[in-house]
Amino acid sequence: MRRLLIVFSLALLAMLLLAGGCWYQLRKGITIPSLTLPSVRISRLSVRLEHRLAVNIDELTIARGRIAFDPETWIPRIRTASRLLQDLHIRRFRYHGYSGSLAWTDRTFHLKNDLLELTATLAFRDGVFAFDLERLRTRNYDLLVSGSGTYGFRSRRLAFAGTVQGYGIHGNVELDLQGEEGLLRLRTGDFSTLADALAPFPLEPELRSWLTKKITARAMRIEELRCRFRLDRGVPVLDPQSISGRARLRGVAITFNPDLAPVRVEEALLRWHDDLLDCTLTRPFYRNRSLAGSHVTVTNLLGDNPSSVDIRLRTRTRLDQPVLDLLHAYDIDLPLVQTDGFTAADLRLVLRLRDMDVQARGDFSTGRSGWLWQGIPVRCEAAEVGLVNSRITIRKAELSWQDNLRAGLSGDVDMAAREAHLSADIHSLLLGKGNMTLLRAEDLTQPVVVDFRDLTTIRLPLLETEIVRDGGAATVTIHSLRAVRPLVPLLEEIPLDDGSLQVTTPDMRRFRFQGALTLLTSSLRDHGRPVTDFRFRGSSGPDGTIVSANKGKITARITEKLRIHLKDYGVVIGADSGATSLHLALPTHISAVNSSLRIRGFTIAATSYKADIDGAMVRFSASLSPSGTIRAERRGKRFHLVGTGLSADLVRQVISFVDLEGGRFNVSLWGTEEDFEGYLECRNVLVRDKEFVLLNNIMAFLDTIPALATFSSAGFNSNGYQVQKGVVHFRYQQGVLTIIDSFSEGTSINTRAKGSLDFNRKTINMEVTLQTLKSLSKVINTIPWVGYAILGKDGTMSTVLQLTGSLQHPEVTTHLSEQAMLAPLNILERTLTWPFRLFGWDNDRKGKAGKAGKAGKPSPPAGAIPNSDKAEDSANTP
Repeated sequence: MRRLLIVFSLALLAMLLLAGGCWYQLRKGITIPSLTLPSVRISRLSVRLEHRLAVNIDELTIARGRIAFDPETWIPRIRTASRLLQDLHIRRFRYHGYSGSLAWTDRTFHLKNDLLELTATLAFRDGVFAFDLERLRTRNYDLLVSGSGTYGFRSRRLAFAGTVQGYGIHGNVELDLQGEEGLLRLRTGDFSTLADALAPFPLEPELRSWLTKKITARAMRIEELRCRFRLDRGVPVLDPQSISGRARLRGVAITFNPDLAPVRVEEALLRWHDDLLDCTLTRPFYRNRSLAGSHVTVTNLLGDNPSSVDIRLRTRTRLDQPVLDLLHAYDIDLPLVQTDGFTAADLRLVLRLRDMDVQARGDFSTGRSGWLWQGIPVRCEAAEVGLVNSRITIRKAELSWQDNLRAGLSGDVDMAAREAHLSADIHSLLLGKGNMTLLRAEDLTQPVVVDFRDLTTIRLPLLETEIVRDGGAATVTIHSLRAVRPLVPLLEEIPLDDGSLQVTTPDMRRFRFQGALTLLTSSLRDHGRPVTDFRFRGSSGPDGTIVSANKGKITARITEKLRIHLKDYGVVIGADSGATSLHLALPTHISAVNSSLRIRGFTIAATSYKADIDGAMVRFSASLSPSGTIRAERRGKRFHLVGTGLSADLVRQVISFVDLEGGRFNVSLWGTEEDFEGYLECRNVLVRDKEFVLLNNIMAFLDTIPALATFSSAGFNSNGYQVQKGVVHFRYQQGVLTIIDSFSEGTSINTRAKGSLDFNRKTINMEVTLQTLKSLSKVINTIPWVGYAILGKDGTMSTVLQLTGSLQHPEVTTHLSEQAMLAPLNILERTLTWPFRLFGWDNDRKGKAGKAGKAGKPSPPAGAIPNSDKAEDSANTP
């Protein structure tokens, strides 16, 4: 027993000595150069005992093999370690490719490695670490975090709440980490730039550049940011779908394109969810134009697909130049500028940032508004237009130009191909100059093809017309005038075969044109042949229009009136010309030289003539060879014509039923074509039968009656009636010619006639008085009482013939028997009264007879027949 006690005492002493040695060594410090344990390798381990153990390790390497973390095992170890350890300093440790340093002094934990730098005060109670984080600065993320939290070893749950500062922001952060799954919540105060705030997120460079450079604000605030993540080897890994949040920006400027002014926004609300960023804009304006309802969405923020910006612009504004500049920046070129009214626009632009590809889609609508198309003012009643990328679809557009054009337009415009295929429904088209109608159409549907690759070329296939515009200049080419004839009243009024026309203008105010046309027939004659081919050129401007055709043989000038000059071309007007009559809208003046004129079958051999036409009023004058003239005026259906010095050839065309030879004629006509009155004066004319045998029948009748044979003389026989002078007062009514009174003085016979000729029924009813023995009366009248007693006071013998029946074979009768019975009594009366006549005792009787209104020679009203010698006529009145 004693021996056992001694052994126990020695063992205890040895243990005390060993413990004391160990204590001494620990107090002094123990250094182990290297120590290798399973999965752990330690270099230069130093342990010193003060109040508790102080451990220093130069280098700690933990192998890549996973160290099992069992809370039931590690909690007692950590509890024991926290009781034993006073200080722990690891100058360098290596773990899973990361290196750093670690220090634990009096519950203050300091960690510094490649990822972060951390200083915290730790407390351990009931398996839960409670810590106050004084400082946490990450290397990859420029963040400074402070706060407090807990970590439960059994639950493996980390809960932290504190503040965060960095990237230009300052805010509150909450972290909840369960195992390797974590949730981060962030709220910030105001900051001024997105560049630093977005720096922690792995965005595409193009997206980062667009967000940070295009969006600026007076103040920005993150109201909430939630990030769900998982730890992979201590590194947080973000899922693009796991980030959500809300931010508010005030005083925002969004620059969608560097060439454009920014969009100003009073406030923008940004929502991040499902890997996209929605931007709701409050009171957005672009150059003082409201964009209310506009929206911006950024998609694929963190995903593998390319990021894109979806811009939706809504506005109700005028599509003037600032708005067109905005559209042009995205290769949307509208060829119109709005001058008044408003357009509702809903435009969506999708910008793929990686390659800056732009996809566009939009809808535009407008009501009553004014527009400019290449400087041309256009009115719009209503329009709906769709846009898909470079294709513009005009669903409907009701347009008008001044009071000249109303049309509906629809079709597609391909901005990439620079071509448009349209359909124009022309409700009404009316173009003119002054009162002249140049173009007219109603209810016409016309395809329109527009090519604007270089110059703007407008093709109208059905009209075979092409319009080329170069800025303000334009060239219009009509390849076939026949195709446009239904639209051009002037062409409809002429017997057009075909033709072409080209018009050029530098400014839509001055024009030059040239062309050719072929007519089926023509009113113009060249040596008797119709002129049907015309080559013309001319110019038009504010001062008027000038046209020259066929080497100057036809010239025209249009100002406030139309002036036409003809040279070396004859004119045929009427049914035999083959041309329809032209309805001239402008006052028109026509002059011609060396030009024959044929009107309704009448040929006027004029050396020159002029005509003035103003609506229903027509004035005409012509000079005839050698000294004749014709002057005529027509107002509506009524006309007045005066001709002097007319030839028998001309008058023969009017009085076609007799043959006239030689002499000169004066004529005056007034009335309408169906009812007119007039005077015809002639001198030195030989009258022969032609269509009707009136004169021949009269002479045959005279020859059959011996008592009348004396009326046949050299100047009045079957060969004709030689008239020295004569005048006829007549009226024509619907085919019936009424001779009101007529007188003719021949070389041997004077005549006086009245009656009617019905050309419809070909009948005649006329009384003709023949006066003869003029040569004998000159001798007998030298003996006053003999001449008076035998011949009467007028010194002639006369008889009255009655012409009735058919014009071709009229019946001629006379009152000869009655005259023969009364002749002795007449001679006796004149014998008894001749003294009174000789000495002038019958003056009172003569005056009374004059007052009784005995008919004399017909006399036209003043001015009816110019240049007539009334004095001479009166002196020679029988």
